[in-house]
Amino acid sequence: MSLDISDSTVKTHSRTLGVLFFLSSCVAVLGFALPWAPTGSLNNTVGEQASVRLSIVWLSLFAVALIKFRKRGLWLLVGAPLALLWPFLTLYCLGGCD
Repeated sequence: MSLDISDSTVKTHSRTLGVLFFLSSCVAVLGFALPWAPTGSLNNTVGEQASVRLSIVWLSLFAVALIKFRKRGLWLLVGAPLALLWPFLTLYCLGGCD
């Protein structure tokens, strides 16, 4: 009994995961770098707001990868520290910044 999985199907899935991984990495790096970009300091709420929005985009890409590729989608977690650092720090400081 054959599963009828052709070689082109596997290549297409690998290419799609590669594209998602690349987009996820780009969004994560942008989300990490934006709070410094406009003024060169961390006193920039515009950069932090953009970083939070990009983290939502990153989480959406991660969810799509998990739904579509299951365990292979976990490779997108490589970008999690960069994508989620500023939103985490923002929420932490809203709670009191102790």
